Amino acid sequence: MAVVDSNATSGDAVSRRLQVLHIADPLNPSVGTCGCALIACADGTSSRQARILTHILLIGPAASERLASVAGVSTHDRISPPHGSQWAGLSAFRRYVRRVSGSGKIDLVHAWSLRSLSLATIGLPTTPTVITLTHGPDSHESARWLAAVVTAQSRSARTTALAISNSVKREWVQSGVPQASVHVVRPGIDLAHVRHTHRDTLRKQWSDWAVQHGAASWSDDTQVVGVLADDVRRLDLLRAARVLGLSRLAGPDVAMIVPAGRLKPAYRLVRGLERSDGTAGISAGHFIVDDRIRTEPWNVLPAVDAALILGDDTHEPATDSRPRALGLRALMGTSSSRQVGIGTPRQIETTSPGALPMLWAAAAGVPIVGEACYAVSEMIESGHSGLLTIPGDDRGLIRRLTELRTDAQAHWRLADTARSEAFSFFSPSRYRRDLEIVYEQIVQGQTVDVPDLPMTGGLAFSGRM
Repeated sequence: MAVVDSNATSGDAVSRRLQVLHIADPLNPSVGTCGCALIACADGTSSRQARILTHILLIGPAASERLASVAGVSTHDRISPPHGSQWAGLSAFRRYVRRVSGSGKIDLVHAWSLRSLSLATIGLPTTPTVITLTHGPDSHESARWLAAVVTAQSRSARTTALAISNSVKREWVQSGVPQASVHVVRPGIDLAHVRHTHRDTLRKQWSDWAVQHGAASWSDDTQVVGVLADDVRRLDLLRAARVLGLSRLAGPDVAMIVPAGRLKPAYRLVRGLERSDGTAGISAGHFIVDDRIRTEPWNVLPAVDAALILGDDTHEPATDSRPRALGLRALMGTSSSRQVGIGTPRQIETTSPGALPMLWAAAAGVPIVGEACYAVSEMIESGHSGLLTIPGDDRGLIRRLTELRTDAQAHWRLADTARSEAFSFFSPSRYRRDLEIVYEQIVQGQTVDVPDLPMTGGLAFSGRM
């Protein structure tokens, strides 16, 4: 891919590399380490025949660099706007752009969150932008704002949204974003990032936690189940505790690893679970809070025996239904990276696990048990690359987990199939190639047409509708 320098004469026209600027705020829950791992995959385009020159700019404090480094983002720059305000960071952003672009220009900006998109649209108003959407909208205000950006007639450059799955695209479209502005680019998962060498260390840490918090026993035969989620909410943990309690009442030795998410300190909730309905038979020692399963899935998932996916119900809470003012200034200046608008926006409560945790579980060779909802069924085919049940069937989930524990052959077959398909359909090279095609189409003003994954084997895992 190359861009022709329009300033040169027709006889001296020269080609130069396409300059793409990635902007991300890793501490934003919509980005996180899984999003940074995608950025690391996209950054590989710069080494492919030197056709694309990528720049990566992190927004946030020094902790952003540490998080990005864990995910494999090695080369980057960083600016830290005072008080987290994007408006205060505009001058630093423009200075950075002038420095890295040199005598050329930034041809395209790839934003990885709504906040980084807002910085791009204000700081580089004439540059085409794309935004990667890893999950559905958190609030109605965020969906309305993205819809306003992609349809804005005042900007001389267009904004294109790239969802990582059809289910993510559907959530944004149903929230008001024009369907023609949202396209699906399947993510890439780098299997080389998966580390199996930490298994013994992690299992020892978990067994120590279990003993310290009241578990009667922990052995090599204990089935360790990891709960998958981008951002755990209370409903996820209570539901997981119920499944764990019913499973332990059935007899087997089971423990569950859950991410803390935004529930901090999560330990107080865990202690309360011992007195909750449907959780008799468990203690805090069986319900282990380890946020690394969310922030470092490539390190932690190889240490679990099964991965559990719980639902994708979406609803609006009744606590705050008042309409809120919407404004770009509020978006860029808010201290919360999950909020858009003035005041507290109407949040969209969702328990959707997101596609990336599922793919990392598959890449780690962990059998997946979940509910046959839209988001899960798009990635997992029951009986082939995972075991699914009717949504809401807790006892069905327990039967599936029991099947994995008692049938070693089924356990191995599901894990091997999921890992093979993660490698075949969600490889980094395919992801980079798709991004190159999209970048070129956008820069040249063409209609975005993303190649779909090969429909081989009739697998739902390939992402077909």
